[in-house]
Amino acid sequence: MQQGALARLLRLARPAATAAAAECCGTPAGAAAAAAAAQGAPASTSGRGCGGGGGAGVLQQLGWGWRGASSSASSSSSGSGGGVPFAARGLSQLAGGVRLNLLREAPGGTRDSKRVGRGNASGRGNYCGRGMKGQKARKGNKPGILFDGGQKELKKLPKAGATPSNPVVHVRLNLGTVADFVKGGRIDASQAITMQDLRNSGAIPKRVLWGVKLLARGADRVDQPLHLQVSAVSASARAAVEAAGGSVTRVYYNGLGLRALLKPEAFEKKGRRLPSAPRAWPPRDEGRFDEIGALPPRREVGAAAPLLPPAPAAAPAGAVTAAAV
Repeated sequence: MQQGALARLLRLARPAATAAAAECCGTPAGAAAAAAAAQGAPASTSGRGCGGGGGAGVLQQLGWGWRGASSSASSSSSGSGGGVPFAARGLSQLAGGVRLNLLREAPGGTRDSKRVGRGNASGRGNYCGRGMKGQKARKGNKPGILFDGGQKELKKLPKAGATPSNPVVHVRLNLGTVADFVKGGRIDASQAITMQDLRNSGAIPKRVLWGVKLLARGADRVDQPLHLQVSAVSASARAAVEAAGGSVTRVYYNGLGLRALLKPEAFEKKGRRLPSAPRAWPPRDEGRFDEIGALPPRREVGAAAPLLPPAPAAAPAGAVTAAAV
């Protein structure tokens, strides 16, 4: 690294050394010697100038001489001898002050750290302008950017509608997973496959909050009829199951009913009976379900009529409805 820096300084200083030698010598021989030095070739030292040393003497003083060259005019044979450049001496003389241990930053480029609490000799007093104890006298004494004195902090109002207040997040289940579990003997396909069967077999995780949605990924592996009871199903998954001779039923369970379906042993352990099925699903879920889920679930395929919400009671013959008014 140091040799490269010195070589660059040498290339930059060559034109300046040539001009200085030509100006100092003022003789044709000195000018010729300066031109020869600029081209990197040895020159004759027969000319005199600048104190009798000639152009070569000036160049030798600048560090551009050659081995065997003398500062006197009598040693003319040294110029024609074609010696090698005295590189070591030239580098040491031209860039003697440029060394790694002498490198310094530019004035004002760095600033000394302000030492706190070092006594009167520091020039800033015992406390260095921070005063005595307290939060502002400690290291890292600035509070957060939103700190507003300890009262209720300022917060932005959330955007209305950005996230629903009651999101429904189903556990996703692929048809290929169900087909693999059936072929492996972990799920019995001779009866209806409920969400309890899926959880006990490991096809879905243990934690299910809103239900299970059936997706069509891996539908090409379904080669036998499957009768599934899930919370939601995609159109392509339903078509794939029905094409194989099976069926998909969207059953509705509320939060308590879903816990009783997935973990009935928790109710038995506490000595509680299973809750009854809800009478109907919420109006906002109209069209999302096919029937109300039973507790315990019905595993027979097509054994009984499905549980449906009660139909609205018909108005008496002589009654006047609001629509008629």
